[in-house]
Amino acid sequence: MALLKRTQPSILHTYVPVFVVGDGNCLFRAVSLACYGSEEYHDTLRQLAATEMLQHPQWYDAQRVDSRHALRNEPDILLPQYEEACCEVSWSGQAVGVTAVLALSAVIGYPIHTFWPPLKWLSYPAPLSRQYTRRGVTGSTRAVHVIWSTIQDPSQNMARSTLTTLCHCCPSVVGRR
Repeated sequence: MALLKRTQPSILHTYVPVFVVGDGNCLFRAVSLACYGSEEYHDTLRQLAATEMLQHPQWYDAQRVDSRHALRNEPDILLPQYEEACCEVSWSGQAVGVTAVLALSAVIGYPIHTFWPPLKWLSYPAPLSRQYTRRGVTGSTRAVHVIWSTIQDPSQNMARSTLTTLCHCCPSVVGRR
């Protein structure tokens, strides 16, 4: 939360971050907690996301000629190779990227809104701060909200370096502290 207080305190007027275990499964834990009230379904969500990606490669492989990957034309987002993304999402404890967010949206049937703290060198909002709606998911009043963050104290990280590594995500609920 210190990172949000430092980079964009206004987000805390709308969303309250909720702690989840930072073990490489945090995206799946965050979505499990947001959807089911418990982190315990993170492995199931990870397996379902892997299955989704393997069964529908045209939605998750940006290099295919017939690609339907939602971010294939985004110049500010570097997407992993399809095989790499599939391996990442298949291994429990392995951190994943935005392609897994797209697959999770299809798995849970709801959009997933991610918030990435702003990057100082960009003159526009962070490119990964957006709502992801994937294969088979239509607009909905319900969405899962996830905040990309750090697992260490960002004030200590900033004392050593000017670069903060966003390596954790947590669910956020609408409400005020």
